[in-house]
Amino acid sequence: MVYRVKQFFKSITAKTTEDEEMWVKKVLNGQQQKLFFSLPIYEQRHSIDVAKSIMKKAGQLNKDEYNLLIKAALLHDIGKVNTGLNPITKSIAVIYDCFNSRKKIPSKPKFLQAYYLHPDLGVEFLQRDGDANKTLLFLISNHHQPIDKVSNELLKLLIECDEEN
Repeated sequence: MVYRVKQFFKSITAKTTEDEEMWVKKVLNGQQQKLFFSLPIYEQRHSIDVAKSIMKKAGQLNKDEYNLLIKAALLHDIGKVNTGLNPITKSIAVIYDCFNSRKKIPSKPKFLQAYYLHPDLGVEFLQRDGDANKTLLFLISNHHQPIDKVSNELLKLLIECDEEN
């Protein structure tokens, strides 16, 4: 619970720097940048932090895997764009999730759907914009899977770094 309180305050005070924004523009293509910069600033901050964690832990990854995983980190939550999720509604969703033992996805309100479905929504956004990298789409689609059920090493690293941040 303390983690969630810290997460809330971190989100309402989130900022990014010009250097970080320039870096994102170097990593992502034009359509991906458009999606990324459509995220609220606290989600941008979170995604940058996930990418930075991956940079620290990348270890034995080859250059292509590393670059793909950094992109996945920056784009993993783009399914939250224009969904009504904000620090308050996310807090409500987290509380709802604690009591939703079957993980049944409610039909309303929209922000609760987005909380559960944002990985798939993100994949839809990328596919609509012509991004067909199957590994990138796989990583984004599955980034909320239980880490102990995952065998793909790239996905494990993304999940680990997402959970840290």
